[in-house]
Amino acid sequence: AGPGREYTVDNGGGDLTIGALRGPFGFSGGGHINGQHYSLRVTASALDADGNSSVSAFGQPDGNGSSVDLEGMLAMAGVPHFTGNLSYRQPAPAASNPNGVIGDLTFNTKLEMTPEKAVLSAFVLVPDENRDAVRLGGSATVDLGRNPSFTAAVSSDVLSTAPADATAEQGPQPY
Repeated sequence: AGPGREYTVDNGGGDLTIGALRGPFGFSGGGHINGQHYSLRVTASALDADGNSSVSAFGQPDGNGSSVDLEGMLAMAGVPHFTGNLSYRQPAPAASNPNGVIGDLTFNTKLEMTPEKAVLSAFVLVPDENRDAVRLGGSATVDLGRNPSFTAAVSSDVLSTAPADATAEQGPQPY
C-alpha cells in the first residue's frame, strides 16, 4: 500500500460466525486480490470489559505453499492496537534452483501495530530452514502514514559457508 498504488479485491466470500454482538467471531473463506485467489481464516474471542480480543488469522494464496499466520491481542478501546506474533513461510524454490536451497524460508517476529505504525521488535529470518545456522535477526519499524517509510537493524551471529573441497588441497598445510 502507499500513494499511487491500487489493489483490486473482489469475489470475496465465506462463512461468518458470530456468537453475540461482542463476539466471539469467526470467518473462513477467501477472495481475489489482483487476480490471485487467497484463502483466509480469522477468529476472535469475545471482547472483554476493556475492549480487548484474542485474535488469530491465517492467509495463503491458492496453489502456493507460502502462508502468513498472525496471533495476538487486539485492543479496540481508543486507537486500535495489535500486539502479538507474525509468522511467514515461503516454500523452497524448485529442486533445480542454483543456490541449493532445499528448506522453506521462515520469518518470525513479535509485532506491535496501530493504523499508523508497525514495530517488529525481534525478528528472525531463516532463508533455508534445513540450514538453521544461517539466520538473520533484528528489528524494524514501518511507518504507515502519509509518507510510508521503514527503518531496520539487521544482524547475523552465524553465517555458514560450504565446506572446502578436501581433494583440491595439494601438499602439506602450514598448520
